[in-house]
Amino acid sequence: MAAVFDTFTQQAAFRLELVKNANGSDGIRWHGMVDGEEKMFTVDPHTSFWRRFGIGFMSLLPIESQL
Repeated sequence: MAAVFDTFTQQAAFRLELVKNANGSDGIRWHGMVDGEEKMFTVDPHTSFWRRFGIGFMSLLPIESQL
């Protein structure tokens, strides 16, 4: 069961890496398997521009303090 879990995790999950950008700020890179090939993303994989835009906009709102 553990071997099956490890195999599935390697195919379905992304490994995150914290890197310094050219301007000195921190950034995240996603590494994972897509269609059987190793891929690297600089934005959240499997999300559209509009979804990332909406999440970024909502992060400006003080929603967490209202809970």
